Amino acid sequence: MEKATYYASPDGKTVRMEQHLHPIRVKNAKGDGFTPIDTTLAEIDGVIKPKAVKGELTLSAGDDAFVLKSKGSKGSATIGSPGELPKPTLKGSTATYPSLYGKGIDLVVTATATGFKQEIVLRERVTGPVSFRIPTTVPKNLALEEDSAGKPALLSQGKKIADLPAALLLDAVATDLNSDADAGKVGKVAVTLDQSASALVYTPDPAYLADPAVAYPVTLAAFDDDWWEPELGNDTFVNNADYPNGYANSGLDRILVGKSNDGAVRWRSYIRFDEFPADHPIRGATVQNADLVLWNHLSSDCGEFVGSGITAYQVTERWDVSTLTWSSQPRITTTGADTEYAGYAGESCTGAMNYPWDLIHSVDDIVQAWADGEPNYGLAVLDSPRFADKSPAQVWAILLDEGVYLCSQATMYRLLRERGQSGERRAQAVRPPTSKPELEADRPNLVWSWDITKLKGPVRGVYYLLYVIIDIFSRKVIHWDPGST
Repeated sequence: MEKATYYASPDGKTVRMEQHLHPIRVKNAKGDGFTPIDTTLAEIDGVIKPKAVKGELTLSAGDDAFVLKSKGSKGSATIGSPGELPKPTLKGSTATYPSLYGKGIDLVVTATATGFKQEIVLRERVTGPVSFRIPTTVPKNLALEEDSAGKPALLSQGKKIADLPAALLLDAVATDLNSDADAGKVGKVAVTLDQSASALVYTPDPAYLADPAVAYPVTLAAFDDDWWEPELGNDTFVNNADYPNGYANSGLDRILVGKSNDGAVRWRSYIRFDEFPADHPIRGATVQNADLVLWNHLSSDCGEFVGSGITAYQVTERWDVSTLTWSSQPRITTTGADTEYAGYAGESCTGAMNYPWDLIHSVDDIVQAWADGEPNYGLAVLDSPRFADKSPAQVWAILLDEGVYLCSQATMYRLLRERGQSGERRAQAVRPPTSKPELEADRPNLVWSWDITKLKGPVRGVYYLLYVIIDIFSRKVIHWDPGST
């Protein structure tokens, strides 16, 4: 009930369910009802708390040894302060601890429906190397240690359950929701453990910070509670360029799909809704209609047909945010897949659909499979521009080499025929019309022409070639030369 709302029809025969990725309500303090999620932060009894979220989140009001304490299904975790903690500035869901890491370098903590995310914001250009130490205590049943490669990892009973990948640096343009998908500068941050394994140390790339093309403020997206509770991170994206890691991208306030940079960069998003347990009202029911509703606000163009469209696929194997990368993506199937060709865009677009709105995919067959008991591994939303000029046999072979089997070649041909795409798929050269050259001679020896004439020889199968050069103006033979074949 925390993520879904049910509407019973007047005839008592059908039920409409609206399911969300994240909780939209939580049980009240008495446990006899629900309260809408409200992540607004407020100071109460000397600490700062969100009004209503899943789990418990407490932030320091200043002058404490800790920044926050978070309690979820895996236990309690604490984020410490690297020094004297200033009183934070509250705005909506965020608490900003000004200059905690030096002049103009703030720690920003944002309350979410299920926990928190934290960012370090460098508001002024940095001229030298810097590092940021974040004291961290994970839940008691987990351990923060280095793996065999010397990288930070999360262990449970001695077994590694998640890596902590390099964090992202985003400049002011890259964090702007109204910028193009690959606009701005993106940098990397090395993450290590200190010697006592009690703190994570973030070291931004100094070359990135000194780059004059980087627009400040720069945001360092540090880790959040999804690291030790990956089941809470139900959506993320990856691409084949600056954003290859699903965990590093999961804290951003968007998912991205499609292609950019003239098709060289491809973006794929993954989302997962809660499974239907055996006693769920949808389990075993007949699904009459199921829609995946995505908010679309920054397409490359607007209108009913934009590019090659965006397709929603059913994912067929388990994945989680902490391990998803561009080079390690789960399998998908074309069964029940739906392609929508429309796109919405805002100020940079004119004409139909030049405004942000919902993009709706029909996923009846996929949700019916989940209702029938198939595992719910979520949905992949992507397009495949790299296959636009490939034959089905080429696509099938490439995917098989990558460990992905979608369907047979025959099925690929059938699907293309149904969509009128079974003709020539390669990009065709477009040549401008040309005119034949015209030469004009107004005196002898200005323009010559030549010709070859085939002449019969003395016996069958023997020929002579007569090469002749003629002056265009006088029509006289300038030179001739016979030769045999």
